[in-house]
Amino acid sequence: MSRILNRFPERPSKRGRPSGGWKYPWHRWLDGRVHALTPGVHFQGTIGQLREAVHSAAKRRGRRVKTQWRSDWGEFVIQLLPAQLAVVRKVG
Repeated sequence: MSRILNRFPERPSKRGRPSGGWKYPWHRWLDGRVHALTPGVHFQGTIGQLREAVHSAAKRRGRRVKTQWRSDWGEFVIQLLPAQLAVVRKVG
């Protein structure tokens, strides 16, 4: 019997990344929910590198994101902000 999937799978590239080339599952992490990411489990590299990558991924989507390193939890917390909060107002 065949297996039913919730969505069509992304095609892996030669580098083992999704065909879009992104290292991390931004479509899941930037869904508006609060995600706690553990170093070495959910991401590689430094907190600063991930923070920069998260902000860049949100910016590509025309959005903003909140980030916080919780040393007491040992986790990096991220949340995509609602679209109306992503608008930058220029004065003048």
